[in-house]
Amino acid sequence: MVEFPGSVCRVAGLNVPISGGGYFRLYPARVTSWLLQRTLETTQQPFMFYIHPWELDPDQPRLTGSFRSRFRQYQNLASTERKLDWLLPKFRFGTMSESLECCGSTQPSIMNQLNSQLLQTDVVGTSVVLK
Repeated sequence: MVEFPGSVCRVAGLNVPISGGGYFRLYPARVTSWLLQRTLETTQQPFMFYIHPWELDPDQPRLTGSFRSRFRQYQNLASTERKLDWLLPKFRFGTMSESLECCGSTQPSIMNQLNSQLLQTDVVGTSVVLK
């Protein structure tokens, strides 16, 4: 099992989450692009980005709940597809398997480095891929 920590970008001493999902919906597209580019330049490593299929459906049924829950679930759904279409040509995206092949995933030192970076962040998110 391999763990992919959620990507963050260090800005003004803070770890800003940039992995996708809700953060992608909340940030303007140009801010997301800038954060991803900055992360690539400073870490020289691939970033982890994801999006849930439901985030591309602005017409999904609305459920009741607290303001916070509804905001987290539905905010900016109408613009997600347009933002994704704008972002995709700006970077080379691939699968997690391709990232593992590219970066020599079988070497324990790389996994130790990733785990070390994960422990140093203020914001933690993960995705898991079974091999």
